[in-house]
Amino acid sequence: MDFELSISKARRFLLRVWALLIVGGLAAEFSRHVLGASDNGLVDFFSLSCEGNLTTWAVSAILLLCALQLTLITILKRSNRAAYVGHWGFLACAFFYISLDETAQIHEHASDWFDLNGAFYYGWVIPAGIVVLLIGLCYLKFLWHLSRRSRIQFMIAGATYVGGALGVEMGLGLWADSVGDGNFIYSLIDLVEEGMEILGATLFLFALAEYISRDSVCITFHLGERSQTAGCGVSSEARPPKPSVFLSRRAILCYFVGMFLIGSGAYVWDARQSFRESCNEAIKKQMHSADKEDVENRNRE
Repeated sequence: MDFELSISKARRFLLRVWALLIVGGLAAEFSRHVLGASDNGLVDFFSLSCEGNLTTWAVSAILLLCALQLTLITILKRSNRAAYVGHWGFLACAFFYISLDETAQIHEHASDWFDLNGAFYYGWVIPAGIVVLLIGLCYLKFLWHLSRRSRIQFMIAGATYVGGALGVEMGLGLWADSVGDGNFIYSLIDLVEEGMEILGATLFLFALAEYISRDSVCITFHLGERSQTAGCGVSSEARPPKPSVFLSRRAILCYFVGMFLIGSGAYVWDARQSFRESCNEAIKKQMHSADKEDVENRNRE
């Protein structure tokens, strides 16, 4: 059975989904701060300021699709012995991590390393900004070797995503440090940040799809003794030879084991931080109790 998906139709669909998420997030923040519906679970489900809800799932799914497309490009480039295979592979690994981080919020723990004010109120932007800068410098030649259309698409998508994730995040930290984070303006700034992240990831998703389609990719999945070819509208006899993608059980197992280890590490780190906070709080209570007993003994004397 042949299945054909129009990139332009898919783009229009996802952009409409993005618009609906923005409208839903705006309605949720308006309900929370203006109408006073702070304890409504439906508000948290649509809010762009909350984690573990519809928006988080949507962004993580888009980033995961980007990672899968980058993995496909890496395999095809390697089979053709093309240039910059390592660059494509690194991007694939990076997007797998970003997709995981969007749900697990690993980067938030980096803020505990810093105690700063103003634009660096959320301290994780410092190491993240350095990493983004270094990657950008290392990928200058990679961008230049792409076609003009792909280069422009990648740069616009990257600037939109990074501008929201880091640039607007710094403005959000500045506002949170000076005014606080429990107000309507803070939620609107956060809405702009999340909206730019979703839009940037969506633009990059379709930039990759166009890049793959221009190479006329034909994918063959080998599962045991059977094989099935997808993405080609002609018969196997008339079809020109194309690079195939072999997804072995070992490769799939390694991927899921890797994702499990990363997720487990994030969970252990979060548990470690919670345990440390609990211990510090218990120590403070003991010290407070001891000081209170000393004061009572002195008063008795």
